[in-house]
Amino acid sequence: ELRHGLMRLRAKEYDAVVDIQGNLKSGLVTFFSRSPVKGGFARDGVREFPNLFFTNKKVKLTPEDIHITLKYLRVVSGTLGIDVPQGFDFYPTLFPDDKERESVRARELFGNDEVESFRIAIHHGTTWETKGISPERWRRVLETIVDAAMERGKRPEVYFTWGNEEERKQAEAIARGVRERGENCRITVTHKMSIGELIAFMSLMDLVIGPDTGPVHLAAAVGVKTISFYRVTRAERNAPRGKRHVSIQADVHCAGCLRKECPHREMCEEAIRPELFREALFTLLAEG
Repeated sequence: ELRHGLMRLRAKEYDAVVDIQGNLKSGLVTFFSRSPVKGGFARDGVREFPNLFFTNKKVKLTPEDIHITLKYLRVVSGTLGIDVPQGFDFYPTLFPDDKERESVRARELFGNDEVESFRIAIHHGTTWETKGISPERWRRVLETIVDAAMERGKRPEVYFTWGNEEERKQAEAIARGVRERGENCRITVTHKMSIGELIAFMSLMDLVIGPDTGPVHLAAAVGVKTISFYRVTRAERNAPRGKRHVSIQADVHCAGCLRKECPHREMCEEAIRPELFREALFTLLAEG
């Protein structure tokens, strides 16, 4: 499979290849492509040093290139001579298949369409444990969000998405805890979904909430409003941009440490306060 993939790659004879990943694997793909121009990060931006051996046009970042999208665009700009836009917002770039939308709509048994609902998806799971928060804090966040939505006259419906069996069990536990509180809203743990189904599902939501994790960024790419929070990564670098997105940064001295194991987990998690989600929701609702 790898051999056939490389053959197809080399058969294209690209005029230019731009490596925006900056690691060893992407460098190898760039190297095997038949292109006279192989653009990539200079030493100040590359993720893995060996990548530098596989590019012949190395682009330096500027002090303004803080957000990851600007870093990527800088490499494209430096390789192809295209101006990098500044101050842009995220706009929809993913458009779900209509059949998948209808399939997901039927399978997930959304509430009565005759009554206007405010659909909230929560993706609590993430590959790094230090990016997330505990199930107990998630319950507090969910209770706060539901109360805030109802305060603004919304009828919330909450859907938990998940990526593996452990995340599904956690979602069930969080949902059960909120139901036991007697919360007056519909809370559902979804079925397992493919990436295409997840994109279709997110497009049916009014709001998506989660940590720095792929499904939240998929939701932003679909054009759905998001509230995302950041502990060991930084919102200024990773968060979706624009008025449709609100990010919450842990206000601790070591925020953005990129640790996969944290000796200060409790302090860091305490900084993700439930009331911040309430404020974020009100901000998004004010935007219309």
